[in-house]
Amino acid sequence: MVLYILLALFAYLVGSIPSALIIGRKLDKGIDIREHGSGNLGTTNASRHLKKKNAALVALFDVFIKGVLVVLVSNYFLTANDSEVPGLMFGFVSIIGHNFPVFAGFRGGKGMATTIGLAFAHGFFIGLGACAIIIAYMAITGYVALSSMLTTITLSLLAYFFLDYPVYTEVTIFAFALVMVYQHRANIKRMFKREEPKVNIINFFKWMATMLFTNK
Repeated sequence: MVLYILLALFAYLVGSIPSALIIGRKLDKGIDIREHGSGNLGTTNASRHLKKKNAALVALFDVFIKGVLVVLVSNYFLTANDSEVPGLMFGFVSIIGHNFPVFAGFRGGKGMATTIGLAFAHGFFIGLGACAIIIAYMAITGYVALSSMLTTITLSLLAYFFLDYPVYTEVTIFAFALVMVYQHRANIKRMFKREEPKVNIINFFKWMATMLFTNK
């Protein structure tokens, strides 16, 4: 029990690190990302208001530190102590920390990048597959928020059919898919009103290319 409490605390605190806020303030002319756009401390808002390479740093931190690292560290200690609890459960705690960070007044992001990180924790190509899924949904719908919700639901179904997890983990996976939908409730309202900004997939790839070669 003590191990579970310590891992949950570790996961929550790592998830609570406000990478978008720190990078905006330290590397992007003191920008407080909470005062721009949606005000969320997530990758999407960072990509719209920080320099491209700084937004990329936010994404990498949220994916590989909050997602991959937390799951791998949790799996290491759980295996060493002969526990059957999957490290994925503490990955979800990290998402809670990201969404409600103690270091940023419990006002964070929506957890999509860290969710992708949980996919990468299962394997590099599984993570790439998750990225391909969200890009495909973006190409079809043009909405980042809708693509995030659909991707989370899709990953939940894939996990249910192809991964051998305990029932409580499967229930948690679907619960977090519902949480993802709930956290995008404002986006859903804007989509119905046709006020939600769309993303052109060609421009998205141009943004990716620019991010790799410039720091504008």
